[in-house]
Amino acid sequence: MAKIFLACEWSCLAVVGVVLLDNAQDLSKRYNLWTSSLRRRSPQINPPPNPKMRETNTRIMTWTIRSFALLLILMAGFALFDVVRSD
Repeated sequence: MAKIFLACEWSCLAVVGVVLLDNAQDLSKRYNLWTSSLRRRSPQINPPPNPKMRETNTRIMTWTIRSFALLLILMAGFALFDVVRSD
């Protein structure tokens, strides 16, 4: 019974990773819009980015989210393999 719960937990983590991997571009654009609005409200802290920097920030966040998603998927895959293999 414990193996079933462990398998369900790790499977859910793998699904979260797949969803993040699929929506990385949208999430990074939303994050960029959010941080840009914060920068517009308080330009004395950090000035708003120019269009080229905004594109670079979006690309960086996209790859960061994708890397985290792949880490979740790999971690869940190895854990599921270990759950299935254990007695």
